Amino acid sequence: MEFPVGFDEQLGGMRRASRACMILLNDLRFALRRLSSAPGFTAVAALTLALGIGATTAIYSVVDALMLRPRPFPDPERLVDLGMLTPTGRTSRYFDATQLAYLKTRTDLFASVDGFNFRAGVLAGSGEPQHDAGLAITGGMMRTLGIPAQLGRIIQESDAEPGVSPVIVLAYDTWRDRFGSDPRIIGQTIRLDDHAVEVIGVMPRHFKFPGAGRQYWIPMTSAVDNSPRGQPLQIVARLHGDQPLEHAIAQITANSIPVANSQGGANEPRLQVVPASGRLLNPNVRTTIYVLAGAVALVLLIACANIANLLLVQNAGRDREVAVRAALGASRSRLLRQFLTEAVLLMCAGGLLGLLAAQWAIDVLASLAPEDMSYLSQDAVSLDGRVLVFAFGLTVLTGVLFGILPALKSSRLILFDALKSGARTATASASQERTRRGFVVVQLAISVVLLIAATLLARTFVRLLQVEPGFDADRLAVIQLQLTTWKYPTGPARRQFADDLLSRIRSIPGVVNATASGGAPPNATNIRFDVSFEVEGRGVVLHDPALLIPFSSVPQDFFSVMGIPFKAGHTFPADALPGSRDIVINERMATALWKGENPVGQRFRMGSDGNEPWYTVVGVVGNVYQLDYGDTQGQMAYYLPASRTSAPSVQTWIVRTAGDPAAIVPQLRQIIRTMDPQQPIWRLGTFRSQYVEFFALPRFYTVLMGTFAAIGVLIAGVGLYGVLAYAMAQRTREFGIRVALGATSNDVLWLVLRGGAMLTAVGLTLGAAGSLIVTRSLASLLVDVPRIDPVSYALAIFFLAGTALAACWIPARRATRVDPVIALRAE
Repeated sequence: MEFPVGFDEQLGGMRRASRACMILLNDLRFALRRLSSAPGFTAVAALTLALGIGATTAIYSVVDALMLRPRPFPDPERLVDLGMLTPTGRTSRYFDATQLAYLKTRTDLFASVDGFNFRAGVLAGSGEPQHDAGLAITGGMMRTLGIPAQLGRIIQESDAEPGVSPVIVLAYDTWRDRFGSDPRIIGQTIRLDDHAVEVIGVMPRHFKFPGAGRQYWIPMTSAVDNSPRGQPLQIVARLHGDQPLEHAIAQITANSIPVANSQGGANEPRLQVVPASGRLLNPNVRTTIYVLAGAVALVLLIACANIANLLLVQNAGRDREVAVRAALGASRSRLLRQFLTEAVLLMCAGGLLGLLAAQWAIDVLASLAPEDMSYLSQDAVSLDGRVLVFAFGLTVLTGVLFGILPALKSSRLILFDALKSGARTATASASQERTRRGFVVVQLAISVVLLIAATLLARTFVRLLQVEPGFDADRLAVIQLQLTTWKYPTGPARRQFADDLLSRIRSIPGVVNATASGGAPPNATNIRFDVSFEVEGRGVVLHDPALLIPFSSVPQDFFSVMGIPFKAGHTFPADALPGSRDIVINERMATALWKGENPVGQRFRMGSDGNEPWYTVVGVVGNVYQLDYGDTQGQMAYYLPASRTSAPSVQTWIVRTAGDPAAIVPQLRQIIRTMDPQQPIWRLGTFRSQYVEFFALPRFYTVLMGTFAAIGVLIAGVGLYGVLAYAMAQRTREFGIRVALGATSNDVLWLVLRGGAMLTAVGLTLGAAGSLIVTRSLASLLVDVPRIDPVSYALAIFFLAGTALAACWIPARRATRVDPVIALRAE
């Protein structure tokens, strides 16, 4: 019988593959038996890995969702956000309608260009009335994005034409929560503010454009669009698919965008392609995420070093077994493969547990994270395919990297010495002992870095809580409403509502006084930025494009109700009229403009074009802590007299009580519901609760950093205990001889503790030195706490030293109980 050419080679290859599979299966079976025969070691190692891999995977899922993951649109690399770079170097993401129309004509640059702006309204549905955030979009926006509706259809160009009946597309969450996932919603008419709109579509669950929190989308030019005419737009464009991306971006940035009344040329801003991640992530959060990612990487290093140490300890007692296998013909590569198989199998067990820990950690992160940390929704952070691939790769990588050194150490031995010694009393070589101690030092050093960082952040958070807000906040309640425009379309109508609500609040028993204003700390309602200050007779004295200045329109009694003290001058005159040029400023502004002078009676104006009005300073009040929790001195701020006949749509009512302000919160809610059952309540609570929310972000990363530090210290303590316990077991005969020769229990105790203390001292020293470098990344997160803070360093070092001492004490005490007769008989 003849066989095809090459059959012998194919048959040989199949036999070799079969033999390799059998060897692998044998290695796996042997590894499972080894791990199951040491359940304590296996459990500790797997749980240690689960902590490291779980924490790393959870933080990676956040980084991936906020920074790395492409937007979930077809050809996301061809979808770009546009901005403008002004001649002064300032970047803006806002365009006007004329510029949008111009960009639509640039078919040489873009396949399509569309704009959107934000709007708020009250959407009908179940539950208490609330302000629903929506988006007014141009007719081709959803086609540009390329995502079809889950139910019905998307908004089209024809829906934005004048005279067309208003339509609306709902977000998936809105459809589920407010309309019970009713599939018959398509074609129904619902209420948006005071308009009847037809529901034409429901978007898929993952559609979050331009971020989480959008409940609906409407055509920009429809009758339902209540956004102010001339409101700036943000623009999204899709590039042509027939040219390289880099070339298309370079071509875009080479063009200018026309500006009204511009002379052209250098006075016109240049187009920019703005990364989409800038919209998905608040800028001040980016540093926090980097720091947390670095912290969790250190935790993983501690965990892996501990596992490597445990493997060295575990394998050191197998010298006789390895020697027998080598004597029977096993090559070093065969032994090395066996040890690596056991390490990777252990890592896989830890990886599976780590995924469970990661899922739990993600849920905890979602519950702890402040709502304004990201524009993404919480369900965007999940264990999707990308994260699972990362976790798998991380598990294999840690298994190979931190299993290879113990495997190399354990597979290299001298057969005669190993066979001569019993497994029970075999001692580790000097090289193995140095390696184990080195891993312990590394764990302790990294733990010191984590603990010092956590202590610095904790002291910052405590410092923030101790900052006085600048007014008496203990007996204050606050109400903030955005009055619905269809019920209160004019300033006098809003003033009537504000006065009626104020009179009812003042009639509540226990209310000392109340007032209404345009805003209240800690969150500023109105902000001016990029302002030049010109003092009369001195010219421009201050110009800072990055400066943010909160301001409010307030009544005459605002300062007395709030408890903000006057440092100079007085409040507004009782007859102050709208448009009055009287102004009250805070101490920080007074110092910036008139350092060492009395600002009362002085005049200044804001703006560099010379057209701004002159204001006369009538009073200087204390600084109020608001807007930026990192600025404990209070921002520069000013106050203007509120109109007595008109009021803005967003208003704040401040209530001072004789007792606990939380007790009247239900009554305040009931009063608003009685006056207008359809009026959404934006904010209602005590001023103290407002400041608790204000510190949500620093509290969030302090808790996370503290958790990572605690995990690192725990793992390092376990590692130190394991090394000393193993060393004590290996020195049983030595201790027996010492006791037989007259050594006391204290002598043996000090001998063991001294070894642990030396390791601890080296690790703490290296960690403290490393912290001087690593904590530089924390500088932007610290408030009134120096980066090199002796108190933080001392607390972290003493705590870790105490933990290490506790880890040393148990094996040390065990060593003092060695019976010399039993120890010598064992030999």
